[in-house]
Amino acid sequence: MSEFIDKNIKEPFARLERDKGFIKALVIMLVLAVGFQAGLAALKVNLVKEAIPLQNSLDFLDEEALLPYFVPELLDRNGKDVAKQKIDNKDMEDELGTTDYIIWYLEDPEPAIDAISMANLFITYYTGDAGKVPHIPNACYMASGAEPIGDYVKELTISGSDGKEYKVPVNILYFRHKGIDGAPDTISSIVYFFKANGQYAAGRNGVRILTHNWRDKYAYFSKVEIKFIGKRSASTAKVEPEQLEAATKKLLVKLLPELEKSHWPVWPPQESEEQEQK
Repeated sequence: MSEFIDKNIKEPFARLERDKGFIKALVIMLVLAVGFQAGLAALKVNLVKEAIPLQNSLDFLDEEALLPYFVPELLDRNGKDVAKQKIDNKDMEDELGTTDYIIWYLEDPEPAIDAISMANLFITYYTGDAGKVPHIPNACYMASGAEPIGDYVKELTISGSDGKEYKVPVNILYFRHKGIDGAPDTISSIVYFFKANGQYAAGRNGVRILTHNWRDKYAYFSKVEIKFIGKRSASTAKVEPEQLEAATKKLLVKLLPELEKSHWPVWPPQESEEQEQK
């Protein structure tokens, strides 16, 4: 009996002796992990980003600030006004990944050509998760069967209605949609860009670089997507790049100052000393 007790008392210590190397390595790893976190905090390195809210919901975008553009009355076959839309399908909204968005139609009362007289404005906002992959229209249109027939990136200089100058790199895309039952093919003209952590970017890579800055405590990005369409009929011809760029600049002259002033976060965020010490 004494031998059994003696064996059971000594066995755990024998195991500790055998695992001494492993325990030492584990202790070293824990010390290094604590030291690494402390070092990151001292250097103000932020690997996990915090969320920063919009100044005001996009739903409250000031229509008067966009004049002469206006939200027209657009009735569907059931008599419902669809000039301002929300996604009814929860699965589709979950796929979008945010509830901070607007889908508005805007009309230009004096367009250069009919094909750019209406703008379908789709703005989304995401924050906190720097690893989120931004949605881009390229994939969505191709998945719906549209054929890409041209794309390029162009930096536009926008002289805002607020007197400020904005340098905005934009993606410009063209897609062909096959006509149904003998109808002619139609062409879509889409422009999109991002605002991420206080700067503009044309695409996903730019967003990733901006939101992964290790010195930034917060991360956000917002996509602005504009699809130009005709008021009288869908366009069957490709809008010339110069006309599309001019239409984009004309709208952004009004839109960007309002988003900057009233909706997108002030950057860099202004924090109190107490918040900075946390």
